[in-house]
Formats: sequence, structure tokens, C-alpha cells
Amino acid sequence: MAVGELDSLGGSPHHNHHHNKKMPQQPTPEAKADFNALLEALMPFAEEMLKKHGEFFPFGAAVSAAGEVGAHATYDGNETPASEEVIAGLV
Repeated sequence: MAVGELDSLGGSPHHNHHHNKKMPQQPTPEAKADFNALLEALMPFAEEMLKKHGEFFPFGAAVSAAGEVGAHATYDGNETPASEEVIAGLV
């Protein structure tokens, strides 16, 4: 789940013990729109990488408060990093 999606749901990527606001039972229309925007942005890239290379390193995207999708990746110069290192660089 992307940070933007969590924000749209009223949640937070970090535990916040100071607010007891319940999350809605169903995703809000905004959260659904954010989720669909993320899928539309990410799936073609994932499919292309699978077709070309048979695999891909972890990557992600986030939805801004303005509803804009931004892709996120990380690269430290290592051509074959462990997936855990890539994920840590994304978070």
C-alpha cells in the first residue's frame, strides 16, 4: 500500500498512538481512485520487465496529496543488489 493511499484512507504509514480515529470499513472513493491510478502506472512497467527480462527488482509508486502518481526506484551502483536492499532503499 502506498503512502498516498494510506493518507486517503485516513491512516498513516507510522503507528500513531495519539489518535484513535477508526479507519473506514470500506475504502473511500478517493482511496479506490488512488489504488487504480497506482495499478495503471505500475502494471505496464512490471509486465514489460517480465517480458524483457523474466524478472524485475522491487519498485513502487506513491500518490501525492494532489492525486499525482510518482514512480519510485533506487539504485546504488550495484547491478545485482539483494531485493531486501532495494526494498530498504524504497522505504
